[in-house]
Amino acid sequence: MSDDLGEVWCKALHRHFVNRYAVWPLGEDIKLGDFGVMVDEGPWPWSNGTLFSRSSNLTDHFGIKFNERKGKPNEFMEFTSAEGVSAKFTAKGAMKPNGATAIKASLDISFSSKNVVYFASAGCQMNSIDDQVALGEEIRKLMKAGRWDHHWVVVTEITNAEKTTALISLSSDASMSLEASGNVDVIKLADASLTLNYTSYSNTALNVVASPGFQPLIGLSKMLSLASDTPMGPYFVGSAKVQKDAMHDSLHKDIYFGRI
Repeated sequence: MSDDLGEVWCKALHRHFVNRYAVWPLGEDIKLGDFGVMVDEGPWPWSNGTLFSRSSNLTDHFGIKFNERKGKPNEFMEFTSAEGVSAKFTAKGAMKPNGATAIKASLDISFSSKNVVYFASAGCQMNSIDDQVALGEEIRKLMKAGRWDHHWVVVTEITNAEKTTALISLSSDASMSLEASGNVDVIKLADASLTLNYTSYSNTALNVVASPGFQPLIGLSKMLSLASDTPMGPYFVGSAKVQKDAMHDSLHKDIYFGRI
């Protein structure tokens, strides 16, 4: 899976979920308290980027501990990044367009344009770091000690999913056909116990079908400027000493830890 594909995936999910970011590569094991950088960060203070690259974990690297807050389980998420996605459900025993009888429940997905994302996650639970104010104070101490890079972002929320389906079209005639395993009358993507197998696919760049144990989305936080709610780093320009002095003077004025 290429970086270009990751960029398409991450931008599409962030554009839809706004304050959440996609995990890439899909299937990467992310934990609360992981920190790193946004590798596609733009040139402006408000340009956070959409692709998170992990460096380490707050507990493992700095010894910072925190409690986890469990979210409501069994939520369902689904979206397509653009128009031009068609999903046709066929019930078990129903007549197919070719006149044959469907032995198993099936789903046919077709795309009418390139780089369209289809995403569905069943059995989702959003867990987060409980006291993020206290966490921000710990990071502030690291900043004062010169141990914190202002580019770093922290994973403060994780969406764990029981089943995830993820597709990206490679062309305007991309398609995929899926069948349900077992005695299932109708495919319901919100059913986390559902097992799907693809029987055919054409011109799809990403094929993840009802895969278990994914963490499709994360929430990220960073040290921000209270004045403009933008990452603090770009405000400190000049020599290393000037940057350090400016950062130290601002620590108790307009800097806080918040979601990006």
